[in-house]
Amino acid sequence: MLATLGADGADPIGNMKNVFAQIGEATGRTERADQVLQEFDDHLAQAKEKVGPSSSPTETSCSSTAGSRVATSSSAPTVRAPCSPHWASSSA
Repeated sequence: MLATLGADGADPIGNMKNVFAQIGEATGRTERADQVLQEFDDHLAQAKEKVGPSSSPTETSCSSTAGSRVATSSSAPTVRAPCSPHWASSSA
């Protein structure tokens, strides 16, 4: 039996990698687990290179223009999100 901690909101990728490594150790396949984790890290690094740095900070405050499109320096517009999902409000 293998017991692990639950999700880690502060570092979900790190948590996933730790759990994967623990499973590799518990099953006697540490070499394969290390190989898979290295492949994951390599793929993640390549994806980050393709995406590049963010051109705008993440919007964290509520906006009266929620749902509207905002022009940005990139080719894709930014869409402002509402403060809470539309399905979270009750209209009964």
